[in-house]
Amino acid sequence: MKRLGILHIADLHCSGAGSGGVVGDVKDETVSDVLASELTYKDAQDVFFRGAQNLFRKEPVDVIACTGDLGQGAYPETLRLGVLYLAKLADKLGVKREKVIVAPGNHDLCRDADAGEELSEFIRACRKAGFKCAERTKPACLSIKGVPMVALNTCLGGTEHAFHGLPDSFWNAAVSSVRQMELLGRDTTMGLPADLRAQLEAMDIPAIGWSQLDSMLRHLNKAKANCAVVVAHHSPTPTPNIEVRPYGLLVDSGPFIFGLMEGGRRVLLLHGHAHCDSALTAQTPQAPEPGFIATIGSRGLHGNGGAKVSHVQLLITEDRNFLMAVVSRFEQQGSAFHRMESFYIWDSPGSAVQVELDLDKLDRNHQYLFSEIANALGVPGDESLADRLLRLSNRRQLSVTNITNSHKKWIVTRIG
Repeated sequence: MKRLGILHIADLHCSGAGSGGVVGDVKDETVSDVLASELTYKDAQDVFFRGAQNLFRKEPVDVIACTGDLGQGAYPETLRLGVLYLAKLADKLGVKREKVIVAPGNHDLCRDADAGEELSEFIRACRKAGFKCAERTKPACLSIKGVPMVALNTCLGGTEHAFHGLPDSFWNAAVSSVRQMELLGRDTTMGLPADLRAQLEAMDIPAIGWSQLDSMLRHLNKAKANCAVVVAHHSPTPTPNIEVRPYGLLVDSGPFIFGLMEGGRRVLLLHGHAHCDSALTAQTPQAPEPGFIATIGSRGLHGNGGAKVSHVQLLITEDRNFLMAVVSRFEQQGSAFHRMESFYIWDSPGSAVQVELDLDKLDRNHQYLFSEIANALGVPGDESLADRLLRLSNRRQLSVTNITNSHKKWIVTRIG
């Protein structure tokens, strides 16, 4: 069994100097004179940085996935602060820079920029730090422990669906469409009203676009694993936070979702933007090979209380098949982050994988150590047994506790 640990950080919104402690060495030659005087982090970022090593002593962190909004309002210094924060955090946790994967957020883009240079600056900063970062129409792709990972740019200015700079004919066609839907009771010969046009231009209309979608699917289809991790700022599904509407949903979420689950793929999609906890799982139980997509959102690492980060531990077989994921959340409470209740994401119960164990050899409602289970069943106490026990646990035939620990520490109960 393999374990892949992902630290999910959303929405830092770094905004400059604060009252917290200095992160990193301000004499580092990579730090500008301006940043040297600003290199302090207050509130959530500082509290999390100081406690990160202690928080993840028992949690493997193989990769850091950041789902955007590193800075605030696309101001260059806030972007650099966000990138620098991630770099120092990766160093502190012993994560190689090339295993920091970043999807840009709407605050990493200047909303009234004509040429989109702010995104270019953001990409340059991420590259300089050694991160994997989604670009304009090119996703960031990598594989860790055989699991493919993809970061997407879902933000305005990043895809062929961007609305900025389009001619008046586009806006007039748009208003005609809206008129036909009876959502805008105005004369279409007037063109798009100035106030509505300004509102649309100020919003982030999230999209992926065909270029990124095709690149993502090529990367996923090449992998031998039946699972994948996708990192994006926006969620393809509705979230509970009404304040992020109407620019909170991907306009091309349909082909995106269907493409992800194609061929029975099991997908974990990490997102930000909504500033609230959200989770949704969709399954294809009647497909020849069942798959699912699970979206996981987080409030983000910002503010002066209630900030949250997530840790996702992905468990896969030696031949790279999905077994389950354990999602642990950590919330800021005063001057420290504390673990909240964890939850599991199981494989589809309709999976056709056969599990051959004679459970009649086990007493019902009796707790067994892992080694005792192996002896009772007369099978080797190896990783293969651990895989099969998890599958039976998913089918509600067994109960397994201490899953986040080594399988040798598991406690297994046959459900009565």
